[in-house]
Amino acid sequence: MIYRVDMTNPATFLVAQNFPIKNKDVLYTANAPLTDFVKFVNIISSMTYTIVNLGTSVTR
Repeated sequence: MIYRVDMTNPATFLVAQNFPIKNKDVLYTANAPLTDFVKFVNIISSMTYTIVNLGTSVTR
């Protein structure tokens, strides 16, 4: 059985606390949608920083 729980909703949070979890059950917790965006921005900013530093080093 698969249950999807929105932990931002207090009502579902309270219901989820009563789910029985047994040995060898699989629990999956996904990232918040904003987390993926932050990862993307960090990758772009680190690439930009590297390119700017390389450009500064070459022009000196």
